[in-house]
Amino acid sequence: MNSAPPLDIINVRVTFKKARVPLLEAISFKDKAEAYRELRLLGSVVESVILQTCNRVELYIVASQGETLAQRVKEYLASRAGGLRDEVLKAVETSINQEALLHLFKVASGLDSMVIGENEILGQVWNAYLEAEKAGAAGPILRTVFQKALKVGKRVRNETGISRGAVSVGSVAVKLAESLLGGIDGRNVLVIGAGEMGTSVAKALVRHKPNTIFIANRTYDRALKLAAEVSGKALRFDMLEEALKDADVVICATAAPHYVLTREKVSKAVDQRLKESDMIIIDISNPRNVEKTTGTIRGVRLYCIDDLQPIVDKNLEE
Repeated sequence: MNSAPPLDIINVRVTFKKARVPLLEAISFKDKAEAYRELRLLGSVVESVILQTCNRVELYIVASQGETLAQRVKEYLASRAGGLRDEVLKAVETSINQEALLHLFKVASGLDSMVIGENEILGQVWNAYLEAEKAGAAGPILRTVFQKALKVGKRVRNETGISRGAVSVGSVAVKLAESLLGGIDGRNVLVIGAGEMGTSVAKALVRHKPNTIFIANRTYDRALKLAAEVSGKALRFDMLEEALKDADVVICATAAPHYVLTREKVSKAVDQRLKESDMIIIDISNPRNVEKTTGTIRGVRLYCIDDLQPIVDKNLEE
């Protein structure tokens, strides 16, 4: 009787450490259900979880022949990037078994984040597992692995000072807006997205005393809940164009797999604006939620996750 081949835990990743937004966007998964089906076609894949945030695309896979499968996954990611294929091959990193587990524990603890010690990643790690489980991609092995990562992440935060006074990607985006405008007090800020990142942005804004915080979300009830927490105003998604006209700052932080703000939509809003100052748009989504040509509109300044790095570096120096 032949015994089953041993299984390996494989991590294949591209992160902000080696890739900028265009590269991460090129390999990001807009349809994860389809991605899980494609991964199974690579052969010997037993379980998988896709962890995708604003500055990382990672795959955690249980399969036999770990080294061989890792190479296939690496090629699979590169094949998604079109003309950026060679850049993906240079940026991709792989870890197997103990090294893969150690990397996941670092990620969950906030040690591998752009903003060291940030708290959002812990929820993103666990939500990635839950999403994979719902899709039928994750099973008992990765359930155990991700449950352990959750415990490690919580323990690191409870027993060390890593999160004490830590900022988040959302709060860094707010700091970028503040530096660009010389202050946010008295300004109108539109936050698109009421998930973990949008919540982080909205709560960071409160400390800067803006005139109004508008919260727009596809699920209106979530917009209402977050708006109540920050004394803001909830908007239905079909009111976005109206809200854009009055916004000094727009921070986009949704998990939508498509553009939420198109060049056309923003251009219409700018044409109707009564404000003389530029509209600041900061997109911290992956894939990007703001059409990149929007930044060429006169009266619009568009920024993305890559533009946060200088602020993060400055905070570390301080």
